Amino acid sequence: MAVAVALSSSYAMAETSSSIRGQITTPQGGAAAGTKVTILHVPSGTTRTVVTNDNGSFVVSGLRVGGPYKVIVDSNVYKDQ
Repeated sequence: MAVAVALSSSYAMAETSSSIRGQITTPQGGAAAGTKVTILHVPSGTTRTVVTNDNGSFVVSGLRVGGPYKVIVDSNVYKDQ
């Protein structure tokens, strides 16, 4: 998403960021609520961590533009694969 704001006739400022949204499910197909999801921006090494809601959904916004990204899912209930 890109937003440009004109501050005056000779000056403008732009802000650009990315977002990732998804849903984590159990092996049985149900919502995996409370699962930790970490988004790693590979080139810079910066991370953002969120926890899924009751529907197993998550949204991470304000990410650096471009990738690649690595999505790491960490569950205390299910074995990592």
